[in-house]
Amino acid sequence: MTEYLQNLFFDKDAAYEIKVFRARDYILDMWHEIRGKVIKRANKIQKELIQVESIADLLKIAYAAFAVAGLTAGFLAGDIGLGVLVSVLQSVERLFSAMDNVSWSVLNLGRVTYEISYLREFLGLVEEPEKKEEKVEKGGEIVFDHVSFRYPGTDREILHDVSFRIRSGEKVALVGVNGEDGVDVSRGQWQRIGKFSVIQQNFVKYQFTVRENIGISQPTQIHNDERLMKSAKAADIEKIVQRAGGLDVRLGREFDGVELSGGEWQKLAIARGLNRDAEVILLDEPTSALDPLVEYDILRKFLDMTEGKTSVIISHRIGLGRFADKIIVMKEGKVAQTGTHDELLAAGGEYSRMWHEQARWYE
Repeated sequence: MTEYLQNLFFDKDAAYEIKVFRARDYILDMWHEIRGKVIKRANKIQKELIQVESIADLLKIAYAAFAVAGLTAGFLAGDIGLGVLVSVLQSVERLFSAMDNVSWSVLNLGRVTYEISYLREFLGLVEEPEKKEEKVEKGGEIVFDHVSFRYPGTDREILHDVSFRIRSGEKVALVGVNGEDGVDVSRGQWQRIGKFSVIQQNFVKYQFTVRENIGISQPTQIHNDERLMKSAKAADIEKIVQRAGGLDVRLGREFDGVELSGGEWQKLAIARGLNRDAEVILLDEPTSALDPLVEYDILRKFLDMTEGKTSVIISHRIGLGRFADKIIVMKEGKVAQTGTHDELLAAGGEYSRMWHEQARWYE
């Protein structure tokens, strides 16, 4: 478990979620607690091993001493010959070997204790304070003003001269053909718009309890069962939670927990994002693995639950567009169209084409 928790910080998607949800301290506390138990248990086992080895070594020494004394007396009395004397010397050698083993055990205990002191010193280091976030007025307005972007090492622009405004509390669908969803949001300056939550396509299957899987997005409320179940209900996994055995049942095969299907894991990730107390919620293809009708139902519930908050749904499925306040249509890295569902259908163009292609999914 300690290795699993450590590896979360080295996994790109997990590290991103941890940073977004500010769950670092919660996971580190979990690591410290489990690591402390591991060290305590290791020390106990080490002491027990040394006690056993010491008793064994003392018995060996006593046996060797008895053999040496008896054989030496026999040699001096002329009762044994040279061959037996050689055996005596071998016994002495084994005696010293046994003493070395005892010394090694004691020294090894000292080494382990010394390394633990280094670990304690490291864990006690004072962290550098995080850079102070820029204070802004409360709200969730997002403005793109002639933004162009390309990934490092490439010449192709993912975004080209993109401009749009998403007002505070507005529900926006950002749509386009697959692959036209914009840039890696982790590179954006999201701290400038206050509290936000992200439900990403590459969500993390935390090998934690149901409670921790949902509540990690708002660690201070992780024991608020009512809040957690509200998020579970909004993501349509209330029955899944009940079937699994409740909020405190462990999930995932890694630690012999209850395994979920791909769609169930995805709904759990949505519940996690909805659970966060955020002013801006971004859904980056969060339901791509679900049936279109299931996706449609979940995203409608999402819009109901995010009433009064700024919400942006990035998707190449456009069924939810009719319920959005605004639709931004992306094509070849540019804003192709902007408007409501009815306005864009009437205008024809890219949105109308995509809508009629996908209409069969929602019939």
